[in-house]
Amino acid sequence: MAKWLAAALLLAAAGSRTPAQWYVGGSAAYFDWSESSQSYPVVEHGMLVGFDAGYTLPAENGFLFAYRGRLYGGAAQYSGSGFFAPFDLASGATGYVGTMQEIQGRYRFGGQLDALFALGGNFWRRQMNAKQAEKYSVAYVAMGAEYNASNPGVTAGMRFNLPVWAQLDAGFGAMGFAQDPVLSLGRSLGGSATVGYRFPRRWALIAFADLFRFRQSPERIASIGGADVAGVFQPATSTYTIGLRAEFTR
Repeated sequence: MAKWLAAALLLAAAGSRTPAQWYVGGSAAYFDWSESSQSYPVVEHGMLVGFDAGYTLPAENGFLFAYRGRLYGGAAQYSGSGFFAPFDLASGATGYVGTMQEIQGRYRFGGQLDALFALGGNFWRRQMNAKQAEKYSVAYVAMGAEYNASNPGVTAGMRFNLPVWAQLDAGFGAMGFAQDPVLSLGRSLGGSATVGYRFPRRWALIAFADLFRFRQSPERIASIGGADVAGVFQPATSTYTIGLRAEFTR
């Protein structure tokens, strides 16, 4: 009798759990990149495609853990100035490859509304030409809310992102400089928003928009040809992305 009772309790506990909310998906997005400059502003726009995956701890209420990740790549059309502005106007194609990784702490109210706090990183490589490639590393914290994060129906979310560490390795050494300083990007507030629909058969279609801004980085000194070059810096930069993501949840 005790064995039957123990087995019944185990089956009841297993049956009461919500299925794990893993998801995988794909995304396509338009992005725009602009750098402020008094002479020749840099403008860049193109398309990114990505593979998305994530996990949300199954829970109806209370604190829960979540993970979000994305691998992405694409190409853009570049116009503006080269490194030695204003003497070398440049245009052409640039390539992008990168990853976003994020862990989240959430508090779920009544199975409908999640308040969230996130810590994440976005790391990407921007290939300008055969000699010049830029590597960006950004760590950020985020706070926001999401409505109906797991059940069928309309879903929406909004949050604010604050970079806490942002650096650019511009590859000065590959361009002939004696030094290869890493630039610390000026931090500024960003944000993101989502809206979509979760279908009863585990599919979801979600539109998203992301915005990041960076103030001008502090100047660094580098030398080329035996002469000091002042004003090695990243101009104030803004970038936004608008896209659509399809998800399959299990």
